[in-house]
Amino acid sequence: MEANHKVEDAYNEEFLKGVAEDKGTILSSDEKVKVPYGTFSNVLKTKDFSPLEPDIVENKYYAQNIGEIKAMSIKGESDVESLVQINGTGKNNSSATD
Repeated sequence: MEANHKVEDAYNEEFLKGVAEDKGTILSSDEKVKVPYGTFSNVLKTKDFSPLEPDIVENKYYAQNIGEIKAMSIKGESDVESLVQINGTGKNNSSATD
């Protein structure tokens, strides 16, 4: 994720040619998102994709000072992950639904 982003910026999430070529595009920076943990304003929304898996696309949502709070498949899959708690233990803090 870029430190100084703006809508329509594109960036590499990770890159190892032929192995991991994940990319993102910033769609908006003023979303309001409700997840089990709470409701967040001024949320950054991205579109994430990879040329290695062109049939899979997801939107991710990032809250300031928290990080990713939601990921939702919009093409190719039907997964949704949402922040349910922050516990500082390093354990999985999301709920996944299919």
